[in-house]
Amino acid sequence: MAIWVSSSPISFHLDLFLLFHQLLNNFFFLIFDC
Repeated sequence: MAIWVSSSPISFHLDLFLLFHQLLNNFFFLIFDC
């Protein structure tokens, strides 16, 4: 989880993308769970 600490902007953006993707998955899961 501490991969974004590296000064590489590519890994940083990739980590942000993965985090955003996970948040979206949780969001849609909560919406369509009912």
